[in-house]
Parts: sequence; structure tokens; C-alpha cells
Amino acid sequence: MNEGLNVFRQLAPEQIERRLRRCGIEADSISIGRGSRRQDTRDTQNHSDGQDPASYRQHYRVLIFNLAVLDCQPLGAGAAMGGGLGAGWLAGDGSGGGRVGGQGENESGGVGVGGQGGNGRGGEGAGRQEEYGSGGVGVGGQEEYGNSGVGFGVQEEYGRSGEGVGGQEEYGRGRGGVGRQGGNEREGEGAGEQEGYERGGPGVEEREEYGNGRAGVGRQGEYRSGGDEFGSLGGGGREQRGVAGVLRTTAVRALYSLGLDSGEVELRAMGGRRYMVTGITPVLPDPAGALPEPYRSASAALARMLDGEQPGRPGLLMGMDPEFLLLRESSGRVVPASRYLPMDGVAGCDAGPPGTRGVFPVAELRPAPRGEPRALLAQLMSAAREADRLIADRSLCWRAGGMPLRGWALGGHLHFSGVTLCAPLLRALDNYLALPLFLLEDIRAAARRPRYGVLGDFRPQPHGGFEYRTLPSFLVSPVIAKGAVCLAHLIVSHYEDLPLRPLDREDLHAAFYSGGKSPLRTAWPPLEAQLRALGGYAAAARWIDPLLRAIAEQQSWDESRDIRGSWVRSAPPDSGALPSGRADAYQ
Repeated sequence: MNEGLNVFRQLAPEQIERRLRRCGIEADSISIGRGSRRQDTRDTQNHSDGQDPASYRQHYRVLIFNLAVLDCQPLGAGAAMGGGLGAGWLAGDGSGGGRVGGQGENESGGVGVGGQGGNGRGGEGAGRQEEYGSGGVGVGGQEEYGNSGVGFGVQEEYGRSGEGVGGQEEYGRGRGGVGRQGGNEREGEGAGEQEGYERGGPGVEEREEYGNGRAGVGRQGEYRSGGDEFGSLGGGGREQRGVAGVLRTTAVRALYSLGLDSGEVELRAMGGRRYMVTGITPVLPDPAGALPEPYRSASAALARMLDGEQPGRPGLLMGMDPEFLLLRESSGRVVPASRYLPMDGVAGCDAGPPGTRGVFPVAELRPAPRGEPRALLAQLMSAAREADRLIADRSLCWRAGGMPLRGWALGGHLHFSGVTLCAPLLRALDNYLALPLFLLEDIRAAARRPRYGVLGDFRPQPHGGFEYRTLPSFLVSPVIAKGAVCLAHLIVSHYEDLPLRPLDREDLHAAFYSGGKSPLRTAWPPLEAQLRALGGYAAAARWIDPLLRAIAEQQSWDESRDIRGSWVRSAPPDSGALPSGRADAYQ
């Protein structure tokens, strides 16, 4: 528990604020500093220390253990907020009180946002326009992604026009950006170019071809359904959406970013589904070594689950859903994957960035889960061949990576079950998997962070496992995909033998988010040595070694490449050979 406690204790309030902002989280170093000097962090104040009660800003205290939210306590915010809002509305049970994590829907009282999108009677429903769009169906909406998109039209294609025309089937480069906090700007305009989401570039409104005027929701892709700014974290294996999901996710991400996994996070509501961190308190045992409730019960439950795991985790099951784009290279325009691929299936389409509400422009490969990396890779190549068959237009290029086009962030999400999610496992994936892939990524992929691809980005899954979301799309090369999948399986199987945490260091943490590879290259050799020393490495070496050689040679992939040919003609999954020479795979 809290293996990075010493890292946290060495951070001054100003450093805490900088680190959180680096991860896309707002923070108030003054309030954090005051909170760190309080003798009792569990008082019953009505607003955070130093906050003017006349500001009418609602405050919350979120209790977290092992990155799962145990409780969420509204602290109040002055006379205007008095009465009527208990913790139950965050739990989705509509009861006006109680702990986070309930499943109830359509209950009486409360606000009724609900972890499962429940609509509370006698309160506000989860389908408000400012949260999910018109009628509560669409992805995003006025508050989250702008005011109903950018324009209305019926043209077939458009590109660099600056102002996007809705209703079009192809779209490309524009201008402007959504900004670092994203998801809060109206009219689709952002706060600069930090994230590179074009104003009008990716904007596509609904049209009859994609549904009867309703904005559908994608699967579990890079662009979250439900309009959440972050992927939902914690919550006992249940995904929360809407305001409750953003609040919980911000708290968990803030704790993890500071080297912690258990404790209390205080948040101030800033409006527009934004929350500012005003306090961090790690949970500590008392002098007798006992934890206070509810942490004690949660700790006992975690210990039972970990004790039940067998060495090497033979029951581990892996899946994935890496993404790619279809590009008409002659015009630089993205072609919606939904024109060729179904919503479901091993090759399908998914939701896109803000401005593409109702259209599913991102292509995705969803191979069937398997227990062995070789079998999973065989399924991945079968899914790629199915995508090649369905996408009949041979003039279209396939693009993958972190951000192959400005404004289009792509992910290579890995799914795991048969293993207990815990903070040491996530940190091992960050340091031994995300870090080496970072050393190989195209320089353009850095623009994906911090909106996507932050360290420790995960999402609980209904099957009881979790999805690791930090990686860019490794479809850039079959060789990189083979290495990444086999390395991930090796790490998860033996993560307790991988204790190094270079990304906890402030300089290396900053380098990861800024795209600075040089300092991280110097930190990599000890990690590689530990990987090679693992008992299962020899069996996976034929797939991992090409990846490690590329790192040693300081190669990087090229996100402007057309990957279609490399996957159609790629070597079988038991081969470590490059598809057509090293240059084709990495340059």
C-alpha cells in the first residue's frame, strides 16, 4: 500500500501542483499546503481550508483504497448548497446519502445521475443536455464537447476549411484546439493547441446514414462514451459516467500521479464538470499497525484476492482493442470507419474525438481473448485480415500510433482478467511496458498526452478484469505489436519481481509527459536487465528481442506510414522477423 509514499513526502505543494497539472488535473498548491499542515484531516468543516464559503463552490472528500473509491463525502459549500445533496447521488442510488458504488437506477429522491446512468425520480435525470447531449443519448453534448458540434451540412468530404461542416462523411485537418482540460468549451472552441483537436477538423454531425438523428456510443475506445473527460477509474470494477465518473476519476488519478494508491483526496467543483484538487492525505496505519475503517476491510479483501493467485498466474487472460484510422492520402481526409466496418465484430468502428458526435470514424481490431500471447496474436492477425476484406477501397491508407494525424489520438488498449488489479501491477506496466514503447514512439505521439495516455490509465471491465489504456496504438508494426503483447503478458505474470520505479522521479515523470526521450533512455537499461532475468523471458524472447534491439538502436516508428500492407503480408505470429526489413517497421 502506498509504495510511493516517500516520493509523495518529498514533493513540495508547488511540485504537487505541477505534477498534477502535467497529468491534466487542476490543483491549488495553496490549499494543498494548508491541508498538509492540518492536525486533523477528518474534521467536519463545510468547505476546504482557505476556501471562501461565499464562493458557493461544492467540495468533496473522496476515500480511496487500492485505486478504488470507497466513499465520497460532500463537504458543503455555503447556504446555496445546503441540504439535498448526499453522497448517494455519486453512488447512483438516488437516495441522497450513503457511499459511492451503488448500482441502483430510477430510485426516488436525490439527483439521480447514477453509476449506470439511472434517472432519479424527483431529481434531475442522467440524460441532461449538458451532460450527454440532446435527449441524453449522444456522446458529449453542449457542456462536454461544444454546442451540438460545428455546423450542419450534407457534403461528402471536407478537410482544411478551418470551420467544419457537419453531416459530412470525410473530414480532416482544421485549426484551433480543445485545450488541456478539454471537454468544457462551448461551440467546439478550445483554449489553444495543446491537444491539437481541430476546430472543425474532426467535426461531423449526425446523418441518417449513421442512425436516426441520435448520437450512438462507441465501445471502450480512446474517445470515451458518455462524455467523460477521463476514463472512469476505481469504483469496485464498475464504470461510472457523467459527473460522478469525472469526480471519482479525477480523485483516483490525482492520488496515483503522486505515487499513492490509498488515501483521501479533497476536490473543489469548478463548474463545467471540472474539479480542482485542494488536498491529498495518504492513509497510514496507527501506531499499532492497524488501518482505520473503511480501509481495514478493503485491505483484508485485497489480501484474500492476492493470496488466491497462483505463481505465474496461469489463469491470466488477455484481450485488446488497438485503433487505427482510414485516410484518403490524396486529400488528407479521414474516412469514417463506419462506412465499411460494423459496430461489433473483430474488426469494427468506434467513436471519435470531440466534434464527431454520431459518427464512428475510428477503426478498431478486437481479437478474441486468449491465455497465451501467441494465440492472441494469431487472433489479432485474423482480425486485421477481416478488416482488409471489409474495407474494399484499396486507395485508403491505414494509420496507427499515438497521434498519426493532428487531433486524432489513438490507443492500444490491453485487457486483462485472471489477475487482481493493484497499484504495483499498474506501476510495473507503466515502467516496464509504457516506458519502452515511449522510447520507440514517433515524436508526434507526445501530443496525445495528457488528455489520453497518462500513466496508470485504466478502466474496470464488466468481465471482472481491467483495461490498461496508457499505450498508443501499437498497430504501427506487427513486430511492435508482437513485442508489446508478449512483454505485457510477461510483466503481468511476474510483476512482483519488477520493483523499479524510475517514473516516480520528478525529472523522468516530466520527461515522459513532455516527450523527452534522452533522460528516459538512461533509465531503461536496469529495467531491461530485470525483464531478461525473469523466468518466463526465454520463452518470449523471439518476440520481445526485436523490440529491445530497436530501443538500443534508438529507432522510432513513423506514424505517417501506411500500415495496411505490413499487416496483410506480415509474418506468422510465431515469427520475430520484421515484415519487410527493419526500416519498414520503425522508420
